[in-house]
Amino acid sequence: MLPEPLQGLPSSPSTGQSPTGILLTSTAATVLLSYVPSTTAGFLLLASFEIVGATTQVMVWLTWTGQDGGAHTVDLTPAIGVSLPPEDYGLQPYPFTALGGQAITLYAKAGTANQVYVTADLWQQD
Repeated sequence: MLPEPLQGLPSSPSTGQSPTGILLTSTAATVLLSYVPSTTAGFLLLASFEIVGATTQVMVWLTWTGQDGGAHTVDLTPAIGVSLPPEDYGLQPYPFTALGGQAITLYAKAGTANQVYVTADLWQQD
């Protein structure tokens, strides 16, 4: 059995159910999760999104401070600047090492409000 994630959003449902997760209710950047580790450690981010209704653009990105003390940002979106049709999209699992005492933050932004649900889990690796 897997341990519980450090931070998480509701999981995506199976086909035929209503979407769950955080609904992006505006076109502004939305903080989906934020976590401050007490020590430097490895992490794994698992995320997905579902577009309902109309075709729209979606951006999902992660920021953290690496063990080198430098600020890091990675765009996890499969098609930057491209409108995507209504569908479920699983993002690639993303492993990274974060500096203790500094925030790990996941953001999302949609081109159209009330069309995108996002789910995510942040796991600390042993």
